[in-house]
Amino acid sequence: MNKENLIKVRFVNNGNTESMWAEKLEGNRAKICNIPFFGDEISLDDIVEIENVSEDDYNYWKIIKVLENKTCKVFITYDAQNDFEIAKKKYANIYHALASCDGRIEGAVPGFAVAAFDYNTEQSKIFDVMESISDIKEWGYAKKPCSKE
Repeated sequence: MNKENLIKVRFVNNGNTESMWAEKLEGNRAKICNIPFFGDEISLDDIVEIENVSEDDYNYWKIIKVLENKTCKVFITYDAQNDFEIAKKKYANIYHALASCDGRIEGAVPGFAVAAFDYNTEQSKIFDVMESISDIKEWGYAKKPCSKE
């Protein structure tokens, strides 16, 4: 990913507006570089068509290419104890634990994050890893069961 080509793409889904980083490709295309919190139809690494609204502002228009690595999203809460340093440490612990089963994580605010796993990851493996992380307060699938739909 070329950081010079990163743009923000705005995505609206069921009344929720979310901005995600995307890598600007040729023409009106971009590759999504974040795990969407709200959007179920769009995934990490999808190629999307975008509409330029202003100089550095783009709106998502439609999915052009869905890559094979569609993701299964898991929402996570952890006790940040109103302390940014504690939150950073717990987030780092969760991040490293999820890497053991190729999970990726992104935080929204201290105490809340979303993880993404490849759909081909065995559900029992995800369950075992999530249950083994002592810093996680609660977790749950964004959709049950995770599916490629």
